This record gives sequence, structure tokens and C-alpha cells, in this order.
Amino acid sequence: VTTVASGMASRTDLATALLVWAAAVGGIGSTTVSTHPEPPSNSSLTPPPTLGDGVGTQVGARAATATLTLCVTVIYHKAGSATPPTSIELRGDSAAIPGLKSWNAALPLTPISSNGTVWTVNLTYTATGQGAPLLFKVLLGGTAWQIGANVEVTLPQDDSEVTVYPYFFEGKGSVVPISGVVSKELGNTRDVAFYLPPLILENTLALVNNLLVMHDGNNVFDLSCASCCPNGCWNAQATLDDLIAEGSMDPSVVVIGVYNTVDRLEEYTYSKDPSYGGGKADLYLDFIQSTVLPLAVSKLPMAPLHTTGTLGSSLGGLLSCYAGWTRPDTYDRAACMSSSFWWNSEDFNGNILRNGTVQNVSAASFYLDSGDTGPGHDDESETIRVRGSLEVLGKQIGSSLFYYLDEGGSHNERSWGARVWRPFAALYPVLPIIPTAQ
Repeated sequence: VTTVASGMASRTDLATALLVWAAAVGGIGSTTVSTHPEPPSNSSLTPPPTLGDGVGTQVGARAATATLTLCVTVIYHKAGSATPPTSIELRGDSAAIPGLKSWNAALPLTPISSNGTVWTVNLTYTATGQGAPLLFKVLLGGTAWQIGANVEVTLPQDDSEVTVYPYFFEGKGSVVPISGVVSKELGNTRDVAFYLPPLILENTLALVNNLLVMHDGNNVFDLSCASCCPNGCWNAQATLDDLIAEGSMDPSVVVIGVYNTVDRLEEYTYSKDPSYGGGKADLYLDFIQSTVLPLAVSKLPMAPLHTTGTLGSSLGGLLSCYAGWTRPDTYDRAACMSSSFWWNSEDFNGNILRNGTVQNVSAASFYLDSGDTGPGHDDESETIRVRGSLEVLGKQIGSSLFYYLDEGGSHNERSWGARVWRPFAALYPVLPIIPTAQ
């Protein structure tokens, strides 16, 4: 059984601090309580819930014929609630776990913390079950389904454990703007907006596993400000909400929209173009690393091994690819939409990637796309050349490299907002949980 008591207070304090901080800087907007989507398609659940057959045994017991145990721990505290759950169950589908062979069968968990926030159950299976898939969801109070994707685990060959942080009610995330963030590197200030996903809003013990820095942040969310969305908004918060609810995206991603300034061209380019100037991108990226990311880490309940990605369009796409290639220790994935790869005579492909011959290859994953209409056909050809260089350098389509051609798409906010779900889903999929040894 996972021991969590020693760290619970600090995690609760962090989550509480997040909510207080958000309220102090403008408030967490009103959230909509949504009805949970229907149970999985292979379920014919009819309430009230029925109990399992007892093969999934509660803590302290173990079936005599079992040879292996998977301990499932569920950690949950609803924001603003002083009442612990009355019951927590698992329902799922696994040929190897007799008590979870039907979505109608319920395996009850046992509370192991005095405040009712930590629940656990031992699932037992024989050696023949090794490698078998286990799919399940958490059910709260016999009626509320865990929102998002099914939890997926491959049963290991040793006794092991997994920990799940579910949520059940929040249908929408919230965007929290922060004003006047100072950059000592660039000598200016700008606003930054944080998208907090429903999981983090509802379950105060959940942890943030991923940060995603989006450039041109004043165009990303549907906000009201003097510089917001002069050519239209992406409305990314609605896209994020939908992807998370339907189980197509990791629910623990916090998106940081960093606003642009009047010096956008300078700040988003790493080299000087003879016709346009530029060249301050490294100072801008230094600002992100020295100020924006530490701000997030200090205010959010971060997982110890969290990741950071970056996403942008046009010059912001060029910047994202440059950041992912040159700073892989900071950015493990980069989404580059309609990127201005034409910049400085295609300098990114020719000088940074050396047309696929550079020796030091970034470990980051990359998403590339473009439209095919408008001036320059939205850099379709330049993007294809960069894709080719990345493939030569070992990036694999579908795993470490993703590419999409938006037929009919143009170089504008409308096209980017319509397809931003693609990099969200490609770079932040819901992955199976890897059990840890007991």
C-alpha cells in the first residue's frame, strides 16, 4: 500500500495556496458542473451498484490461490468539501481480475486515512494474468463516474501498486490572468494567463504532471484585454475542456499563455534576418526559464518529475521548434504550427538542423503542421523540408514526430484555433499507468 500520510499535508497546503492565489489575482471563474459522460461502451451499468464477487480483496486480506497483487490507491478530496466520500469503488474490465470482468461489478475500496481522502484495494491475479490489460474507472458514492479516460494498467509480473487521482464533477477548467510579470532579461513586462484544468480545480490532492508554455498567449484564451485577440481568439480553454472530458488528453496539463509585446518579432526570432532584424529569442527563453516557470512551480501542486512543453504559431512556431531543439533539458516536446521556417533564408533547417546532418540531436518530440493556402501557401514546403530533416535525424512519425497538413488552412488565428486540438492530443495523450514495485 502506498504510504502518503507524510506528504499529504504539504500537498494539501500547495493546492489550497493555488486556490487562494488564483482568487487573489482575479479569481477562479465560475465553473460548470457537468453530468459525467456515459459509462464505457462495453458497460450496461444499471444503478444501484452491485458488489463484486470478493476476488478483489480489501487491504489486509489476500486470496489463497493468488500469486500476485496489484494495490490500487485512490486519493481524492473535493475542493470546498469538509465531508469525506461515503464510498469509493472500482468498476472495470479485465479477464485476469475476476471481480472486474464486468462494468456492472463493483469492487469497494477501504479508507486508510483518518480524513477519508485515501482509499485502497488489493487486486489479486495468477501468474497467467501477467501482461494482461486492466481497464477501470473510479466510482464515487455509487453514482458519480470518474471523468476522462479509463485508467489503463498492464498487469506486471511482480507485486506492485498504482495511485490514481480522479475527479467527478468539474466540467470546465479556469483561466487565471496574472498582470505585469517583469522580465529582467528584456527590460519589459507582460501578462501571463494560466489554464487550470478541472482535475486541479476539484481534487485538491492531485498533482500537475505537465506544463505547456504557449506563445502569443493573449490570442490563446477567450479573454478581454487591450491586446487580446486582435485577429480572433483560439478559445483554447474550450478545446482543452473537451479533450480532457472525452479522455483524449492528459487531465493534469496546466497551460501557460505568455502574452506577446510590441517587440514580438525581436523576441520570437533567434537570428537576424537581413530584411527584418530580430535575434532576441534566447533572452525571451531565458525569461521563461528564470521567471515564468518558477512562478508556476511556486504556485502549483507540481509532481516531482513534471515535464514542460512549448507551443506556438507563425514566428511562435519557429520559436517553439528552436526551443525544443536547443533546450531539450527544459522542453521535452514542442508544437510548431504554421511555423515561419522561411525566416533568415530557412535558417532553422539550414543552420540549426544542418538539413538533417547536425550531430547533436535533441531528445524532444516535435509536432509540425501548416495550411496550404494564402501567401507562401502557409510555408507548406518549408515545413515539409523541416519534417524531412527531423526524420533523417531519427525522429519517428507517430511517436517522436507528428505532422499534419491542414488542407485549405491559412496563416491565421481561425485556422490555428480550429486545429490546436491536434498537437494537444498528439503530445499529451492519456498513457497507461506504469505500476511501481511494492
